[in-house]
Amino acid sequence: MDIEALAVSEINQVIARCPHLKAFISMNDKTPFTDGHVDLYSGLRQSKSDWAGRVPVQVKGRTRRMSKQPKLTHPIARPDLLAYQKDSGVLYLVVAVDPTTTRCTPYYALLSPFAIDSILREVPRTQRQVSVPLKRLPSDPDELERLFALALRTRDQNVAQGFDPILLQRIESFTVHAASELNFDAPVFLAPGASDFALVLHTTDGLSIPLDGHLQIFPADYVERTVEVQIGSGQTTYDAAAVKRIDNVTFEARLSDGLKLSFRSDLGRLSANVTLTLERTLPGRLKTLEFFTALLDTQVITIKGNPSRVEITPAGDESWLRNHRDYLRSLTDLFQYLGVDSHLVEPDQIDQTQARQLQVLHRAFVRGEEIADPSANTARVLQKVGPWHLLFLMSAGSAPAKWKFSDPFSLDGRQQFRWSASEKGIDESMPVTAYDIVDDEHLATMLNMRLGAIVGAYKAIADFPSTFNLANHRVLALISAADASEIRRHELLDAASRLNDWLLAEQNDQAHHHINGWQIDVRRRELSTRERGEIRELKRKIARSGTDSAIQFEVACALLLGDAEEVEYLIGQLEESELQQMQEWPIWRLRKDVA
Repeated sequence: MDIEALAVSEINQVIARCPHLKAFISMNDKTPFTDGHVDLYSGLRQSKSDWAGRVPVQVKGRTRRMSKQPKLTHPIARPDLLAYQKDSGVLYLVVAVDPTTTRCTPYYALLSPFAIDSILREVPRTQRQVSVPLKRLPSDPDELERLFALALRTRDQNVAQGFDPILLQRIESFTVHAASELNFDAPVFLAPGASDFALVLHTTDGLSIPLDGHLQIFPADYVERTVEVQIGSGQTTYDAAAVKRIDNVTFEARLSDGLKLSFRSDLGRLSANVTLTLERTLPGRLKTLEFFTALLDTQVITIKGNPSRVEITPAGDESWLRNHRDYLRSLTDLFQYLGVDSHLVEPDQIDQTQARQLQVLHRAFVRGEEIADPSANTARVLQKVGPWHLLFLMSAGSAPAKWKFSDPFSLDGRQQFRWSASEKGIDESMPVTAYDIVDDEHLATMLNMRLGAIVGAYKAIADFPSTFNLANHRVLALISAADASEIRRHELLDAASRLNDWLLAEQNDQAHHHINGWQIDVRRRELSTRERGEIRELKRKIARSGTDSAIQFEVACALLLGDAEEVEYLIGQLEESELQQMQEWPIWRLRKDVA
């Protein structure tokens, strides 16, 4: 039995049924690497004018009993693969011949240049024989013609050509050519050597360039997108979710960084899988735990106002989650009472000692309890919360060893403070605000300052001549704090700006208030042409005034303008003491931007 003759005959018969194909395949062909070719035509007459191209083919016959499961691979020598690649590819045909019935079953491998490159990358360079996966050759004429058309298309591929990334800037469109219809109702994954496809990039200047590599195509439903939809459990609701479909019956909704739901609808029954991750910030973590524990308790989820019962099976003992949730609730209540932006607080940064101390503060502030401590004294207390701080006052309570806590920044009963440089009594003291009792080094980390009320605090003591100096020093300290804290930068600069605007309204003739306003603005945006003109005008005015601090003010104006040469010249005019003083001011930080 001539296996090769049967194989070639089978291929010729299959191709003969295709009106746009014509085979030129010889039996017992001795030509290296290929056994012939198949011509493609655009018309049914198969005339020269209709000729579309030529696809080289290699035909192999192999004996295989059809009663056994056929292996869908075939060994090919590495030199042969390299030769096919150099010759722009080949359609490799393997015909399995049953030795008993002589029944023939044809298979194929579309060995395009890119496919060969992918196959060879997966095996050691020393391996001489490479197993190539095979597929059943289509028997339908239309499908077979489509396969040969794709094989012709892939002959434009050139592994050595590479890819110039500059082409990505000139993309007009992509075209995917495939041997069979692609189902875009589900994700499509195409890979050279495993899938029969060709990807072509079309540029705005008319080039069509074959592209190597894997291709993934996702239907719109399978791509995560944010949808405004209310999803709730218990008293907790999310107003939007990042949703995507996983398969025909499963979709995923990511409600937050720590909460993801996978819903599966099977025979009218809705089941859900919940993935819970402890979020970094206090509000995010508490909200996910509130949602999750409510879902465990009720087994009900509400979507767009419609409640649905879902099956939720806990993965283990969830009591620790409930305990952690209750702890986070107490922290949230405390911080809300103290006016703290809890988004800054990360529970994992709070150690056990701080956690116990914060529970005491919860009892004192939220519950209004007096705290027993026989060793305590009246004091201003600085409480650490991870990298942050709280400031509160502790004073004698209603009984010995009992202490009451108060918030110095409280809006309900603003307290009056006085500061004295000595211990000679109230006659040598001056009124200050709660903001003035915060050390400069803690301004960036103090969470309960209620900075929105800072202007009102200074207005309340505006009748005293020392107030405006105090406020100016707070403006400078707030600017320095903003430079030290990126996460609170905008909040601190906004407070400095509001306080400085009040000072400008009260003392518009003071140059340093104008300079402070500009140095706040330059930290937030580029100065306008008008503002730069005003700075130049002030600089000339100061230079003519001849006041004691004139050169320092001129340096400040030059820093604001970014005039590096002028800055260096003026610095040379400063006394050593003036230079050291200026290096402590926040305006000095602008020097690095103009150096």
